[in-house]
Amino acid sequence: MISRRALIAAAGASLAPSGLALAASSHRPFSFAAFGCQPYRQEDLDDFDRLIDEVGRRTAFGIYVGDIKSGSSRCEDGVYQDRLARLDRSRVPIVYTPGDNEWTDCHRQGDDPLERLDYLRRVFFDRPDQSRGRRRLRLETQSVIQPAHTAFVENATWAYGGIRFATLHVVGSNDNAAVPQEQTVRQAANLAWLDRCFELARAERAPAVVLAWQADVFVDPPSGQQSGFTVLVDRLRDQTAAFEGRVLVVHADSHRLAFRRLVDASGRETPGLLLLQVMGAEDLHGMRIDVDTREPAIFAISPLLVPGNARF
Repeated sequence: MISRRALIAAAGASLAPSGLALAASSHRPFSFAAFGCQPYRQEDLDDFDRLIDEVGRRTAFGIYVGDIKSGSSRCEDGVYQDRLARLDRSRVPIVYTPGDNEWTDCHRQGDDPLERLDYLRRVFFDRPDQSRGRRRLRLETQSVIQPAHTAFVENATWAYGGIRFATLHVVGSNDNAAVPQEQTVRQAANLAWLDRCFELARAERAPAVVLAWQADVFVDPPSGQQSGFTVLVDRLRDQTAAFEGRVLVVHADSHRLAFRRLVDASGRETPGLLLLQVMGAEDLHGMRIDVDTREPAIFAISPLLVPGNARF
């Protein structure tokens, strides 16, 4: 993890959309936001609203990488509906991918995780071909493109500014590996979706791919368990190595701002692959990613600090 000051990069110009799916094929510079693991407490809701407003003022769209609530709180219908309403008041599109607190961890309070997942899909993905927000991005979903995975309305892909984006349903709590009958099916869907994203990027000659999910797939597994992320990380390495452009993975989960390369146990780095872990829970701010395909680095990353929220 690097220092916050060292993370701040030069910002490029932003491009705010004025309609549905604007700039899907344009290569003009633009900015998008990433945030997650918030709000956890009732007293954080006003801060969260200010963050959503700031995303709308300073970026073209946002990606919400899961955990709409704390893992220790009840998984009540009203909480899901409240968070959805707050996303839908955004002036720019918000693409959401689920976290573990929304369903896998609901057993902690006596709720059924699979029932909660079904409810989450019905509520947040009632129009899976569109983002959330007052303005909507057109999305392609795995449920339509890959009939073998029709349940996965939450796995989406879209092109913006010449960049290929995709969300994958990869969650904390070791990807729910303790329930293999669920995790195996979802992992197969995620691997197929990852492959499809890179296939599209190569066909489009996209200079970069952005992948977004909730889990910190690089954290050590619980004691006595194998990592539920090994297969995904290996596939990510392989696809990145076969791709000529840059790859940015945006995720949440560990609540610490981190900007790093993927290095294996032997010290081997995966060239072209950059990892961004957003802040969360205690820091109700986001990250701004400026994109300019004319620049060699393509991505310039800086905190999206919200005036009025707690000091970062």
